Amino acid sequence: MSICRISGSRYLGFAGLLAILAFSLGTPRALSQADDHAPATGAKNAAPFQLKTTSSLVVVRVVVRNAQGMPVENLTKEDFKLFDRGKEQSIEQFEVETAVAPSASSAAVRGQGTPVLPPAMPGRFIAFYFDDLNTSDSDMIQAREAADHYLTANLQPSDRVAIFTSEEMLSDFTSDPTQIHEALLRLHASVRNVNRTRNCPDLSDYQALQITEFPYNQQSDAWKMALNEAATCEGGVLVAPGGAPSPGSGATDSPTNSSLIVMVIRTSAQTIVSQIDGLARADLQGLDKAVKYVSQRPGQRSAIMVSPGFISENEQFQVDRLIDHALRSQVVVSSLDPKGLAILMRDFSASQSNASTTNPSLFQAGIRVDSTRELVATGVLADVAYGTGGEFFHNSNDLKAGF
Repeated sequence: MSICRISGSRYLGFAGLLAILAFSLGTPRALSQADDHAPATGAKNAAPFQLKTTSSLVVVRVVVRNAQGMPVENLTKEDFKLFDRGKEQSIEQFEVETAVAPSASSAAVRGQGTPVLPPAMPGRFIAFYFDDLNTSDSDMIQAREAADHYLTANLQPSDRVAIFTSEEMLSDFTSDPTQIHEALLRLHASVRNVNRTRNCPDLSDYQALQITEFPYNQQSDAWKMALNEAATCEGGVLVAPGGAPSPGSGATDSPTNSSLIVMVIRTSAQTIVSQIDGLARADLQGLDKAVKYVSQRPGQRSAIMVSPGFISENEQFQVDRLIDHALRSQVVVSSLDPKGLAILMRDFSASQSNASTTNPSLFQAGIRVDSTRELVATGVLADVAYGTGGEFFHNSNDLKAGF
C-alpha cells in the first residue's frame, strides 16, 4: 500500500523516491462574454480584440513509500490525483527522481578477458547529529553507546558516517570503525547545556514560555507552580528591600513580598525564554549544516538527529526552512529521543518543603505542565522526521533498536 499525502498536509512522507508534479491554475474566460462587451463601432484602425489567459505552474513534491517503509517504484502520472481546495487539478508535468547508484566504468580486460572491477563506491552517507545543547550527560552516554553498537554491527563497506554536534564535526565521512568509535567517545553535553543550571524557582523552558506569553494570568498552572516554588525552594527568592523577611519566614503574603516574587518570576522567565530561543536556533542551524554537508554526497543520503527535543515555537521559520532544504536536497532526516520512556515527574529533594508534593491540585498542575512540555518539545523531532520522510523513534529505552 503506497502512502501519498498531497493535499492538506505540510509534510509528505519518504524521500527515497521523489515525484514532482506540476499543475496549472488558470483564469479562462468565455469568448461569448468577451463578445458581449466588444465595442459596437467598427473602427478600421482599432486594435484587434485579444483574449489572454494566465496560468501558473505549481510544483508539488511528493514522497511515497509502502506499508513496509520501502520506496515505491515505477510510478506514473496516472497514479496520482491532485486537488486544490477539493477541486481536482490537471497534472501538466510529471517527473520522478531517485538516487542513482554510480555506474561502473567499462571494465578493463586483463589476462584471459577477466574484467578488472573498480573499487566499490560509497553508496550510503549518514550524518549523525547529536544535540549536545539539550541532552544530559547520562542520556548522551546511553546514546553514544547505542550508536556505537549499531555501527559496529551494521556498517557496510560502502557506508560512510560523519559525526556532528551543535559546535563541531567530530568526524568526517569515513568507514573506519576506529575513527568513528573515537569520535563517539568525544561526545558530551555542551557547557551551554540547559540541564546544567538550577535556579529558584526552577522554571522549565515550557513553563517560562507560558509565563511570558501570559504574564498576568497567575491562575494558570505554570504560574501556580512558580509562585509555590518561589516561596518554598531552598534559599527563597530574594529579601525584599528595607529588610522585609524572606518568603521562608512565613511572611509571603505581604504585598511587598508578593510583588517581589512576581517580579522575580517574570524576570527569570524572560531570561530563560531568551536562552532557549538562542539554543533552539543554534540546534537547528547545526542540523541544517549537517544536512547541507551530506547533501553534497552521491548515493543514498540521510541524517539522524539524536535529541530529547526542545522548545522551538519562536523558531518555526527555521524549522520550516530546514525541512524544505532537506526535501530539495533529497536528504532523509530521522530523529531519535535518547531519554527513552518519558518520566513526567519532577525530582524533589527530600529536605525540600514543597507544596507540590503534598497538594493534589499543585501536583496535577505539575503533571499537566510537564506533559504538555513533552509534547511541544518533541514536536520538532516529529516535524523534521515526518516532514522529510524519516522515522521518529521515542518512548522506548531500546536505543539500539532505535538506531
